[in-house]
Amino acid sequence: MFKKIVWLWFSNKWKNAKDVENYIKALVEWWATEFFIGYNPSYWYNKFGFEVSPNGRFAEHEQVTNFELLKQITFEVHKYNLEIFINLNAWYYTSETFPLIKKMIEEFEEVWVDGIICWNISILEYLKEINYSKK
Repeated sequence: MFKKIVWLWFSNKWKNAKDVENYIKALVEWWATEFFIGYNPSYWYNKFGFEVSPNGRFAEHEQVTNFELLKQITFEVHKYNLEIFINLNAWYYTSETFPLIKKMIEEFEEVWVDGIICWNISILEYLKEINYSKK
């Protein structure tokens, strides 16, 4: 089956509930079947900035930057019985970043994110270490 996987990005004008609802609806009407996003919450970017992003994206508009927006996006995607994944594809992670990654994963679980997209072996090993059980 062919899937149309869509990266969600949010400029400053797409930050209110109605805009997010309309954005997701339009993408579903354009046959999107799965979504993925980058998440860079304030506790990360205040410490490392956007240049050292947890998801390999380097601009604010390319990633979700607060938990409430993440919650809203996940809710909207799930309204259509579709899946949403978080991208954790930075080039490297350090021992200093893993407590923040753990906090992010707890937030992902709270809002029912369907899984994590990653290729970095340190994240894969960390997910195994904390018994992450989703996709």
